[in-house]
Amino acid sequence: MPRVSESRKRKAIRQSRETAVYERKAVNAATRMGFRLMQRVLAAFRRGRTIEVPTIIAEEMARVEPILTETMTVGYLTGFDRVSQAGTIKAAVSPTRPIHGQAIRALAQRLQMTPEGLADIQKANNAQAVRVLSRVSDGVERGLERSFLQIAQEGLTTREGTKAIREAFAKQGIVAVNSFEHEAVFRTQTQLAYGAGAWEAAQDPVIDEILWGYQYVTVGDDRVRPEHAALEGTTAPKDSVIWKSTWPPNGWGCRCQVIYLFEKEDVSLPPTSAEIDGKVVTPGPDKGFDFNPGTALRPSTRSPRKPAAVGQKAKRVRVPKPKVRAKKKRPVAKKKPVPRQPKPGQKLTAKEQRVVDAFINRPRGMSDKKMREQLGMTQGEILEIANRARVKLGLDPGAKFV
Repeated sequence: MPRVSESRKRKAIRQSRETAVYERKAVNAATRMGFRLMQRVLAAFRRGRTIEVPTIIAEEMARVEPILTETMTVGYLTGFDRVSQAGTIKAAVSPTRPIHGQAIRALAQRLQMTPEGLADIQKANNAQAVRVLSRVSDGVERGLERSFLQIAQEGLTTREGTKAIREAFAKQGIVAVNSFEHEAVFRTQTQLAYGAGAWEAAQDPVIDEILWGYQYVTVGDDRVRPEHAALEGTTAPKDSVIWKSTWPPNGWGCRCQVIYLFEKEDVSLPPTSAEIDGKVVTPGPDKGFDFNPGTALRPSTRSPRKPAAVGQKAKRVRVPKPKVRAKKKRPVAKKKPVPRQPKPGQKLTAKEQRVVDAFINRPRGMSDKKMREQLGMTQGEILEIANRARVKLGLDPGAKFV
């Protein structure tokens, strides 16, 4: 296999990070909903209404669905924008709800998308989001069923059962303490949409006319799967059959990229087997990822862009990227000033004099409650002030005022 140049490697890394800020924003929102789901399930468990859990899961997953759809849509448009040679996306203000709405509108405007074309893209991404979240929902439900069975068989208390359910949610990876499932879902589905958008943009007559082919490039770190590392440097024309089954992402969390080639290069196809780090592997995508998202997830046969925009470079429109909200620092409580210690011979304050007079003039049989009501102070305040007064008057602790 040919050695991939450093410039192409850097380009692959940049491409793999283009949608990261959107993914991070979406995962944060989804994990908050995961926490809400856990709280609702725990409440149902404490009420003895575990029969409601499937309905609760379905309701909360329905809240995640538009977030995933939006993130895939912005990934699709970003991939389309990348291949359309529209220039660098500029960072801008944080968007309002929906979480990526501002970015989607700006990208659609820059790419001169028709309303119908954008609706097709969103519809296709929504269908994929529903399929994926259905699998996540089934996994959460099965995990909770096992927990409820364990609680019943072992006769756990409510506190022990609550702990078991929290652990089950942590294993599912949909809450902030352990959000690996949301991260894998949002990362992979956004990259699938990014790849689909890039493929769709390459069908533009102007791009298609000058495009020769593609080269497969990994990000080159120790997290790259051996089967994907063996594909590194694969170079073939755009109409090669290999691109029908080997198009990133090629697995959950895959960060591999294809570089678009506009000059003819030597064809280099992957071997049937390769040795990577002492392990013999078969180069290729993971199970279930042997397809091209550009054809599998294509919104429709019609172009999503306005007729006048086809074959033209996209407009320069400022596209906002969401700012990831920084964690708020807890305000440091101000230390209360330490009162000065009284010294013998000091003059009594007005409050101290009131307390001393109250003790001296206290009628026989007057209760502490009456004393508190008369002075308008708590018992602790009265004792503290009296002790300070004793020090100033040179009396022993607990001595009577005369």
